[in-house]
Amino acid sequence: MDRDLQEAGKMAERLSEEVLNKGHGASLPSALSDAWLQRAKESCEKVFAELPDCPDESDHEVVASTMLMMLVMKALHDQGTVDVSREGVPLGKMQEYISMYRLEVHLESFRRRGLVQSTPATLEDIFDRKRKIRYSGKIIDDMCRERAGDRLN
Repeated sequence: MDRDLQEAGKMAERLSEEVLNKGHGASLPSALSDAWLQRAKESCEKVFAELPDCPDESDHEVVASTMLMMLVMKALHDQGTVDVSREGVPLGKMQEYISMYRLEVHLESFRRRGLVQSTPATLEDIFDRKRKIRYSGKIIDDMCRERAGDRLN
């Protein structure tokens, strides 16, 4: 248990050095290194896997949710939406921001693997619910054909 907490502390230090203390937009999924994008993706999945039940969280889930919150708060701060030193974010609004961040994390992961082509989110639009995401690629094209086939049958 102590070892897990020590590792979490080291990871938080690295996150601060490599992402949070960098310039505007450093926490956008498109700006993350491959390693931090993978960690963000894993954190999203851990957090969203636990949301329906909200059981007692393990240290790993606490670390995952804390890391994800730090990335989202950095983006909100860079965007000018929230002064993190003075304001909090209501829980419902934070869940909405995390959902939008999660979508962009997955899109960026697909982009880097060449599975889709889309325009990465910017600080101006990452948390905009009305943002139009234009994309194309094999996964999307196959899903569209599959859905069209379902409607034709």
